[in-house]
Amino acid sequence: MISDLVTSSVENYIGEEDAREDWNMVGLKDHFLGWILAPEDLEFSEEELSNVTKAEIIETIENKAKEIYAAKEEEYGSDVVRELERVVLLKVVDTKWMAHIDDMDELKKGISLRAYGQKNPVIEYRYEGFEMFDAMVESIREDTVRMLLTVKLQKNAMPEREQVQKPDAPNAGSGDGSFTENARSKKVGDNDPCPCGSGKKYKKCCKNK
Repeated sequence: MISDLVTSSVENYIGEEDAREDWNMVGLKDHFLGWILAPEDLEFSEEELSNVTKAEIIETIENKAKEIYAAKEEEYGSDVVRELERVVLLKVVDTKWMAHIDDMDELKKGISLRAYGQKNPVIEYRYEGFEMFDAMVESIREDTVRMLLTVKLQKNAMPEREQVQKPDAPNAGSGDGSFTENARSKKVGDNDPCPCGSGKKYKKCCKNK
C-alpha cells in the first residue's frame, strides 16, 4: 500500500520527465509533509531538479515511509504492529464502505435527471459508480497508510478492534439469515425489513422459515 500510494501521488503531482517545468514539487511535498516528509526533504537546486528522475523521487519518499514504519515496529514489536494493521484496515474499510453505499444511494436518486441531458442514465450510473469505487479504494489506501505511520500507542497496549457500523437488527450481517426468538416474537409486517438484517422484505426472506 505504501508503494502504490507513493507512486500514484507522485504521478498526480509531477508529469512527464521532459516537462519538468510543469512538475508541482511544492504540492507533492505538502501532500506528504508531517507524516512522511520533513521540511528539509525534497529540496532541490535548479541543477539537481534538472537531473533527478521521477523514479528517484518515488524511491526517496517510499524509503522515508518505510523507515518510519520500521521504527514503529521496533518500538511496539511485530506482534502489536501486525494486529494494528488489521485493526486500522478493518476500521478504514468499514467507514469508507458505509460512506460509499450512502453515496451510491444518492447517485441512484439523481441519476434519472441525466436523461434530460440526452445521456443514458444506466450507462452514466455504471460509469460514475466505477469512478466512485476507484476513489474509495484510493481513499482506503491513503487513510490506512497515514494512520499506520502516525498512530501512537501506549507501551505494551494491544490495539482493540471495534465495529464502526452497528447493526440495526439482532444478528445483522451474521450471514446465516437467522435471528433471535425475541425478534421473531415481535410482529413484523410482510413488507417490513426482515429482522435478520438481510435488507430484504420479511415476506421474501425469513417469513416461511
